[in-house]
Amino acid sequence: MHISLAGRLGSGKSTLAKIFCPKYGFEHYYTGAIMRQLAEERGMSALEFNKMCENDRTADYMIDNKTTEVSRARRDDKILFDSRMAWHFAESSFKVYLYVPIEVSVKRIMGDSSRGNVEEYADAADAEAKILARMQSESLRYREFYGVDNHDLNNYDLILCTTSISPEEAADTIWREFNIYLENPEGYPKPKKLYME
Repeated sequence: MHISLAGRLGSGKSTLAKIFCPKYGFEHYYTGAIMRQLAEERGMSALEFNKMCENDRTADYMIDNKTTEVSRARRDDKILFDSRMAWHFAESSFKVYLYVPIEVSVKRIMGDSSRGNVEEYADAADAEAKILARMQSESLRYREFYGVDNHDLNNYDLILCTTSISPEEAADTIWREFNIYLENPEGYPKPKKLYME
């Protein structure tokens, strides 16, 4: 009973998870908080930490191995794995990718004070440049480490654009699609794209 939730920066993964998990009785397993804490402990920005991780795989290994371990040991528990790579490491999960255009990412991230000191931007242009650089850094790292592209939509069962729907609507859509998937995983149209512009 696992769902893996990945997506673009600013697509609403954390907001959605905070709604989805209590509403549908799932535990929220969030690796982004672990990464931000590791960055903050080192006095680094999220981008600087990602750049460091291109050469030092310690943090990635720790998080990814734990994700696999938890998904195996707790196969029957209701867990939402909120992580860019959980689709690859959480075994037998319903793989969801949240999508938004870059301009939506920028607007949302700049308006999110909960991200702390590890994500600060001078203006929208600076935010866009740093967000794209971070996405590129992560993609490069995952391709080199694991031979996979986390932004390849064919890796996922459900692609959900969150630009024009509320987090509550997104949570309810994932729940509905998850139950359809459970009825016939092999017959679920992969990837199923909803609300794409």
